[in-house]
Amino acid sequence: MQEILQLLTNKIAWSVFLAWLTSFIIKLAINYNKKGFSKELLYSTGGMPSSHVAFSTALALSIGLAEGFNSTLFIVAAALTVIIAHDAVNIRAKVDKRLEQLSKKIKLKSGNDGIGHNINEVLFGIAIGIIIPLLVFFL
Repeated sequence: MQEILQLLTNKIAWSVFLAWLTSFIIKLAINYNKKGFSKELLYSTGGMPSSHVAFSTALALSIGLAEGFNSTLFIVAAALTVIIAHDAVNIRAKVDKRLEQLSKKIKLKSGNDGIGHNINEVLFGIAIGIIIPLLVFFL
């Protein structure tokens, strides 16, 4: 029971969860304004902001605040955040481009909203991942 209480009061866990939830709600609101509601929005990828980047940024910053920015755990989390952000902008965006090219080539309607992110979506995810832990740790 004490472990559950510790988890429920863990600032790192709350920071990560709230950063993900905030970015997810913002993404739902933006997509709802553009297209209306559909259940696909609940599990779609891509879009503004990047929930993965918000999650990983919040994790790294929270670990830094709790354990120190010189800790091995912070360095690992920060490195993984860089990989996730790079993947979101570069690798997944290239997949989007190839899917669009293939759809045109075989004359299919794409319907693909993309699995990747542009730089603004990633930067907004980073901003959420910074703001939420600062609020959790200092308010």
